[in-house]
Amino acid sequence: MRRNARFRRPVEPAQIAANLNEISQLVESAGVPVFVGGRFSVLLQRELEQIGAQPLGDNFALGLRLIEADMASKSSGNSATRATYPSPTQVILQGVRRFHSLC
Repeated sequence: MRRNARFRRPVEPAQIAANLNEISQLVESAGVPVFVGGRFSVLLQRELEQIGAQPLGDNFALGLRLIEADMASKSSGNSATRATYPSPTQVILQGVRRFHSLC
């Protein structure tokens, strides 16, 4: 059993396996990169890389830069791709606005 250092509660191996399985299915079906952040991505970096997900770690600002760099490298020279994806900052702000509207 792994312990989540931030919340000091045990993380069950069955739950870890279930989460990795769901992420693996998402990677296979999404057709776009799947980024995973937070403590989970730090604890299970190797496992996430093995299933094709891109771990970002638990540093929010660095994670955004990694996403933006990945998107820029895939869309360089292709304005249609750039127009399809909003910037990670825009997506995060939309999520924050939704969260605040629920509070």
